[in-house]
Amino acid sequence: MNRIDTSKKQSFELYISVILMVVLLASVILSLLSYINNRRALGQIDSDADAQMGFYPIAGDYFDDFVMHGDSLSEYYGAGGGIVFDESEDGYTEDSITINTGAFNQIRLDEYGIVPKTVYLGDAVTCIEARAFYATTAEEIRLPRGLDYIGAGAFADSPNLRRVYFDALPLAELEIDPRAFEGSVNVELVNFPEDIVFGENNVITSGGAGK
Repeated sequence: MNRIDTSKKQSFELYISVILMVVLLASVILSLLSYINNRRALGQIDSDADAQMGFYPIAGDYFDDFVMHGDSLSEYYGAGGGIVFDESEDGYTEDSITINTGAFNQIRLDEYGIVPKTVYLGDAVTCIEARAFYATTAEEIRLPRGLDYIGAGAFADSPNLRRVYFDALPLAELEIDPRAFEGSVNVELVNFPEDIVFGENNVITSGGAGK
């Protein structure tokens, strides 16, 4: 075999080796993504272990089943059922927490097979943004006494939702967007301010106005 043939053979072998390495790398990446998605759906993401190994489906800090960005709860990836966000138990130290837009949006949770039944929000939560619990399957939601704002569509289009309650009258002046409960035709509000009145399709006709 002459020198030219040997060079061609070496180039071909190198080319095949590169292709095999690319295929192997792609396979590893796909397997890792599949693993992360499965853990999301099963609510098995462990904040400490996954932080060390870099298994974060999105950027943010993990506290139990919740993704936090500063003083905001951005997303939930737990197993559903009875959901408890209690900042004192989850090791979170902020004293004024916002539930971000879409954090518990059922359209997103359905992608992972997550079905909330009840939700308990700890007393550090002060704001629930627009569509935070849109179309939720939850039947009952406990609100913190320091809550001062509920945004547009926060609990909208949620026919399963039957009870949204404070343990006692809220401590803060509560502002509620008129469309906060729009389309949630079976909901009952417990210990809310007396001036909140539902009109047609559960649009608030007096009481809080949107920010």
